[in-house]
Amino acid sequence: GLFGDNDPVYFGSLEVAMVTMFQAATLDDWALRLYANMFGCDRYGYDGDGHMAAQCTKPLAQPRIAAAFFCAYTTVSGFVLLNFFVGVVTSSMERATHDHDRLSKLAPPERKRLSLVFEILDGDGSGAVSKAEFERVVRVGLKGSYEDADGDGSPDSYLVLERIYGRGTTALRAQLDFPDFV
Repeated sequence: GLFGDNDPVYFGSLEVAMVTMFQAATLDDWALRLYANMFGCDRYGYDGDGHMAAQCTKPLAQPRIAAAFFCAYTTVSGFVLLNFFVGVVTSSMERATHDHDRLSKLAPPERKRLSLVFEILDGDGSGAVSKAEFERVVRVGLKGSYEDADGDGSPDSYLVLERIYGRGTTALRAQLDFPDFV
């Protein structure tokens, strides 16, 4: 590799190099790797530690290549991580706004009734209704009289669950919160 001979402790194998590059992407000790490869392992980073100094067998100073690589890599990876963070925050804000808009359209009495139903469904008080909690309430409500009204061999509570939670979809959610419930 480009830096493997000079810096075998941090670039000696693919797995270790990947961890080193992740550290550089998060700006954790990236300058130490830069200097060790700019000046060579015999002049920076491997002195003082007997174990590391013994591994510096092929020192190679590459000031221009190391500076260009690490500066470009940390800049690009910094933008990528920042873009990812902004995307997550923006997505969360969009969902919160959408949920707020949906709930604000409900009349107060209707919202209160739905809130009471949601509290009944939310048996553990977690603020979300799991599939198991919903199924428990549906089965108790059915009291066995409508277990297989459509004659397909499965309890009708499963039909309701499939409509609410989805079936065979990658977007299957394990729980519904109040805005999703509404």
